[in-house]
Amino acid sequence: MPQLIQYLDKIAREKQRDVLCLSFFNSSMSLDDMLMDFEQYKPFVDMTAWLDANGIQWQPCALPSGIASSGRIYVDVPFDENDPVYQKLAGHLENPDGSMKIEGVTFYYMSLEDAMKYAYQDEPGYWD
Repeated sequence: MPQLIQYLDKIAREKQRDVLCLSFFNSSMSLDDMLMDFEQYKPFVDMTAWLDANGIQWQPCALPSGIASSGRIYVDVPFDENDPVYQKLAGHLENPDGSMKIEGVTFYYMSLEDAMKYAYQDEPGYWD
């Protein structure tokens, strides 16, 4: 069933804060692999199950460029290294050296400052 996917920058502007995103790709994937149904991709299935089990809200998202909207999710946890939920999430995803623990998953954030560069898209009529 089709669904409306929010852009990560729009989510940041609505939340008025930096936002977190997970991307589900790896370097060995072909373009066809990147266009697959990510609901069947094991790292996606495992990660979203972990988020759900830990009461962490998430939703599919796209990047401002609109490229490859499948395979990315917004994670509704503030980017705050002192926040216990952020610490739990980061601890699940990253090794102490910052490398990823889970192959095929990338963890990153978009700053509100970067998101504001796309605020012109919020103007009435922009998407018409």
